[in-house]
Amino acid sequence: MKRFVTVIGCASAVALSSTAMAGFTVENFSDYYGQENTMYGAWDTFTNANNSPNFADNGGNMGFAGQVFNFSGTGFITSSGNIYDASSPLNIHQYLTLDGVDITNAHVNVSTMGSVPDFESVLFQAVTSTGESQFLDTSDVSMNFQQEIPGMGASLNMSWSFDLSGIAGDVTTLAFILKAAGPHMSLDAMSLDVAYSIPAPGALALLGLAGMAGRRRRRG
Repeated sequence: MKRFVTVIGCASAVALSSTAMAGFTVENFSDYYGQENTMYGAWDTFTNANNSPNFADNGGNMGFAGQVFNFSGTGFITSSGNIYDASSPLNIHQYLTLDGVDITNAHVNVSTMGSVPDFESVLFQAVTSTGESQFLDTSDVSMNFQQEIPGMGASLNMSWSFDLSGIAGDVTTLAFILKAAGPHMSLDAMSLDVAYSIPAPGALALLGLAGMAGRRRRRG
């Protein structure tokens, strides 16, 4: 995978912060996109540059369940609605929490311009309803669009797919973390698509009955 590392001058940084376009050039959709028991959300226009949540704003059924934060501390919102930081590397966190389900698959898309991501630091974490946490491999990234911008880094559209079906317990919370390799990255867009199963009420009832029987035996 070719990675661009470019030092951006002041004039180029001003141009990047004012002209970067929101959205994807190429968004790589999952195989389960739009099917039953799936949830999709896209972020095309951001409103909070630092330490506050951005909610999915471009269709889908995710609503307020998904959130995107930047924790670089010095970012700002550009005229096109992107998050840009000329002083520090962007520190992007995407979170999703769903109650009463087991998330089995996740598909993340990211569109950036300027400084490239630090691919070695990308993290994806799955947390179960009982608090167990597991980090999944993020080395397999699909580069869906890649264009070098002379003097301004590169425009990249990337995606990651994760299979969570082998994780014991019900996965209810996801965290995806991506950092820039240096200042002058613009976060143009993100999307998150998940598939999930719903635990059978019968199984939950049996677990409850088993617990009651155990308590009765101990009392006896």
